[in-house]
Amino acid sequence: MPIRKIHEVIRLFFVSFCLIACLPEHKAMATEIVVKTVAKSLKYIRSDSKSLDNSGVFGILYAKEIPLSHPVAQSYIGPFIEALRDHNVPLKVSLISAEELESVKNLNYLYVPPVLSTLYQSLSLVADEKKIMTLGEKKECSIKRCCVLAFDYENGLEIYLNQKSLRSRGFGLRGAFRFMVKRI
Repeated sequence: MPIRKIHEVIRLFFVSFCLIACLPEHKAMATEIVVKTVAKSLKYIRSDSKSLDNSGVFGILYAKEIPLSHPVAQSYIGPFIEALRDHNVPLKVSLISAEELESVKNLNYLYVPPVLSTLYQSLSLVADEKKIMTLGEKKECSIKRCCVLAFDYENGLEIYLNQKSLRSRGFGLRGAFRFMVKRI
């Protein structure tokens, strides 16, 4: 391996580490609120096309082509396990590679971290085909049809719903939750 490549890998690792380690405290709090809101909202999602039972998987997505996405996705595992347990949502939490998404079985829900924004369009196609309920942390994710529900915390917590994705993937919302979302 040429020395230039080694330096590039080291620099990339260092930058990734710094970005994760140096996240502002308010961003960490916002992420915690989003994770808890996502977990709580799962109780209000219904599916006509498949059973959303206890045997399903809640996936957290990363992409091998975006090196920062793996440590970011890993940082969500603990908070999601805890939040799902606290809200009595018995799903298995698993890291899912974007490159292997089409072959994953029993995937009911998929969380798409904002670091994957460059893949929103291609992920939307796979999620449509596999009928996956996708959730994300930025309004843009819902606008680009990648996320059915997006939980944005820039100006207080706002929940965005892409109605077209919701219907095409065979999902619906229960109860008053339908009135809490902003439709896109």
